[in-house]
Amino acid sequence: MDEKFILGEWEGYYEYGSTHIHDGLAGVRVSFEMNIQNFDDGKIKGFVLDDETKDTDGKIPIRGIIDNDFISFYKYYPDRQEGVLLHYTGYMEKGTSIKGIWEIKDQQEAVLGKGKWFVQRAKIKNNTQNKQSFFARLFSKNIECPIKEADRIWIESNLRWIHEKIVKLDAKLTILPTPEFFNWKFTGKEQDAEFLLKRMGEIFGVDTSSIKLMFFEEKAHDYGGGIYSRFDESEKHKAGLYERTKKNETTISISLYILPDTVSLISVIAHELCHYVLMNLHDVYLENEKHEEYLTELLVVAFGLGVFQGNSSTTGYFPNPITAYAMAFIEYEFKGNKNHVAWEKYMNPTLRKLFYKSMKYLTLENI
Repeated sequence: MDEKFILGEWEGYYEYGSTHIHDGLAGVRVSFEMNIQNFDDGKIKGFVLDDETKDTDGKIPIRGIIDNDFISFYKYYPDRQEGVLLHYTGYMEKGTSIKGIWEIKDQQEAVLGKGKWFVQRAKIKNNTQNKQSFFARLFSKNIECPIKEADRIWIESNLRWIHEKIVKLDAKLTILPTPEFFNWKFTGKEQDAEFLLKRMGEIFGVDTSSIKLMFFEEKAHDYGGGIYSRFDESEKHKAGLYERTKKNETTISISLYILPDTVSLISVIAHELCHYVLMNLHDVYLENEKHEEYLTELLVVAFGLGVFQGNSSTTGYFPNPITAYAMAFIEYEFKGNKNHVAWEKYMNPTLRKLFYKSMKYLTLENI
């Protein structure tokens, strides 16, 4: 973000929400001015003046960060009770306005009160026509969802079902491509898949010892002496297969071509193991095969593997906007995260952009 879009004077208001610790303040707006004086390496410093402190001529220091169009800062009132934090987060629109939410938290991160806030460049404060049209547009609630409405409803309702029936999403870690989660030297061989099946079982909390692991190739390979590798033309474009026999025996088959691509291999094994979780462990069967695959793909994200699903080079059942929205909804709805995530660097640029677009929608839509 160029400093010319950040430095200088802003003006607007903050509004008390219905959950504030002081009764009777819901809906009350307080005008305030914000002056950002320093912007260096993504960090900002400045001060604010508001109608509740102007009489004392006190400038309230602010410190925070800006990352692309996301802003986060704390206000440091000199007489504020020790340990109580006043945190502002929001998103910048075209370098001319910022809209977001503020929260008061205690030392245990419990929210004592919250509301919304808005500022715009001070230089346009006298342009009544622009100001009215912008406010009308800003609070029309027509915030664009990054995915189709039907997809949004399906994702949110099914993630709530998964949270209730399969895995508690508020306690589930986001799995990352680090030694902390995968302490193994990958070589692109079958042993990688064997390790990953067992490791995925540990992550999912599932015993995989009864699951048989097999491999197949994109085309039949002649080893000589009439011996050929397994190949089924109908499975040509699949990287993995889940099979359950009438004797309740489970087989997961992995295409050999995917072995050198560790990220995709992890994603594929996670997907096939999610079939096992749904069908074998929870007896969930859907008549529509495509719908069954969609639910399985969503469960991969629920178990914390969204980064791998979104970064995978294989063509899965979810396009990246769906994966990104599901990841964002888990962060916002179940983990209470309305800010940036610590693991954003592990998402590729496209996935990261879509993820934060979804977070922005969820944050602003629910103010």
